[in-house]
Amino acid sequence: MPLIMHGEPVGVLQIDSAELDAFPPDARACVLMLVPAIAAAVQNALLFDRERAALQQLQETEQQQRDFVAIVSHELRTPITSVSGFGLTLAEHANDLDNDTIADIGFRIWRSSRRLERMMGDLLDLSQIERGTLSAEPAPTDIEPILRQSVREQSNDAHPIVVDLQAPLPKAMVDGDRLHQIVGNLLSNARKFSPAGTAIEVVVRAEGDAIALTVEDHGKGIPEDLINRVFDRFFQAEAATTRSVDGLGIGLYIVKELCQRMDATIEVDSAVGRGTRFTARLPVAV
Repeated sequence: MPLIMHGEPVGVLQIDSAELDAFPPDARACVLMLVPAIAAAVQNALLFDRERAALQQLQETEQQQRDFVAIVSHELRTPITSVSGFGLTLAEHANDLDNDTIADIGFRIWRSSRRLERMMGDLLDLSQIERGTLSAEPAPTDIEPILRQSVREQSNDAHPIVVDLQAPLPKAMVDGDRLHQIVGNLLSNARKFSPAGTAIEVVVRAEGDAIALTVEDHGKGIPEDLINRVFDRFFQAEAATTRSVDGLGIGLYIVKELCQRMDATIEVDSAVGRGTRFTARLPVAV
């Protein structure tokens, strides 16, 4: 017997018996009288489950936001402290420092400023994603100079970057600035999770109507039960005091969103103890 509330089915009531004619007319009439109350009870139970799920989702979102604020505060403090400290050193002791020391301090201030600039850019992009205004303007683009520039910016002694680039490459239909951002985020992510002294590998190949760009590290890898969450917003949003890796937890989320806006794809392959490989497939310009 269907259970109907406000013209919508909410369930089915079924009463069985192994005996023939087990339910006399008065029993059936009693059940029919109870059907509206049973339907109302079922609907209330369904509504309660939905409200409970919505409340749980709201609580999880609020916790993510609190964690994110803590992470942003932590991440901003480090470069700001660096800029402030080195700036004060120059202001108070510039006449006592040799040129090499001044140049080193200037480089450290620049590096911290660049870190702040990247974080502000990611936060702005996150805001645009939430508002639905994040954009990309794909055009036929020679991607090799963009890749080389990204590698120069991200490479250091602790994590050399090995590039294997097929030449010549066809032009890709991408937004050059957005591609620079994608590659930078992938390389930054690889560097964070790679042990010091291990190389990061970048391989670029033309594959039919796409260009496959792969960034691979040799870090700890990602557990199988977490692999599907790596592109989620705030995936790294743990309590700031317990996190062992720097970052806002939005870099890969932004990579995914930018790829979607350029008709590109991004995928991940990883295993614990083997490292992680990200592959972006960029459309070839026609």
